[in-house]
Amino acid sequence: MEVDKERIQQYAIKSLKIVQAVVNSAATVFPCLSLASSFIGVLINIGDNNDDSIEELRKEFQKIDNGFDELTKEINEVINNIKLETMQTQFAPLEKNLERQHKEYMKVINAPPEEMSHRFDKFEKVYQETERDGNLWTLYESMIGVSSMSTDPILKVFKEGLDNKRDAMTKVCDHLVYLLSIGCITMLANAMRCGGNMEALEQEWEEKMKRVFEEIEKTLKDCQ
Repeated sequence: MEVDKERIQQYAIKSLKIVQAVVNSAATVFPCLSLASSFIGVLINIGDNNDDSIEELRKEFQKIDNGFDELTKEINEVINNIKLETMQTQFAPLEKNLERQHKEYMKVINAPPEEMSHRFDKFEKVYQETERDGNLWTLYESMIGVSSMSTDPILKVFKEGLDNKRDAMTKVCDHLVYLLSIGCITMLANAMRCGGNMEALEQEWEEKMKRVFEEIEKTLKDCQ
């Protein structure tokens, strides 16, 4: 399927809308995310009402990406202090795959119009090489406690590794939300190009995110 500016814009808007749903669900647990929700809403409005908005979307996607990069650096300091085999051997590769997929998708967003189709081909190749949406599913299942990645839910593993410290655990949850968000973004981008049922996927993952935040809220209530 040929990829042009209009289609890239559609991908971006769809991705932002599901991330907005994620952020809205999380805002009650993480008040700082309410600002992010408003910001994403502005981006969606730009895209929905401006036929020539891809440049604005590129710039704002990059701002979001830069902000998440700062969060990642901060949370890595926390995670590195947890000497857990699960984190080192299982979580780290999953995290790396999700971030690699996202960075490749950002190259599509930032590409000039004549290179977009080529960049999307490269994104799809990387997406396939890094287990497609398997990373997103594994992370989701590990957060609700039904994954084989660990005998315990990943939230419990982190909580115990951090000695029930609420501030540190909140940062970890922020990072996990980020990984889920970029996983949804790349999953939707791939599905749209492949002709997937976007409405069904959006509804499915909005419900899954609600389940995730129920688990996050329970975990944080047990922290000090």
